[in-house]
Amino acid sequence: MARQSDYGKKIEAIEKKIAVKSEQLMNLKKQLSDLQTAAAKSQMEEVIAFITEKNLQPGEVLAVLKERFQ
Repeated sequence: MARQSDYGKKIEAIEKKIAVKSEQLMNLKKQLSDLQTAAAKSQMEEVIAFITEKNLQPGEVLAVLKERFQ
């Protein structure tokens, strides 16, 4: 019986570690998502500033992009 008790404690300890690591992983995934969103927003602002600075019309920009990437 002592062995089963030891296994039970070891299993419980590992399950606790898994729960902690799962929580940490979820937090890291959220941080990654937040950073990716912030980076995309920053790049979009840069694109808009460029278009505005060059006095380009959105339709013109879209036409050039479609032509370039087809």
